[in-house]
Amino acid sequence: MISSTKAQLEDILKNTSLTKQDKTDAIMKLQEEARDIQRAATEGGMDPDDGLNKDLREVELALEKLGASSDDTGAATL
Repeated sequence: MISSTKAQLEDILKNTSLTKQDKTDAIMKLQEEARDIQRAATEGGMDPDDGLNKDLREVELALEKLGASSDDTGAATL
């Protein structure tokens, strides 16, 4: 089963009407949303192995495909 984040990433990467910067911006927004969800899960005592880390990793891989990277890395960014 494919996660909704991974599906969104694939849609963004395959969208030929978006520029590289548009794709990077869209993926960075997904990254921000995934981190917000992970932060809420951490603070709310949710299961730490709920797939959120995988979503963040998928976002990082998508950024690498575009030759972009996030300035924010590591647990301190949560």
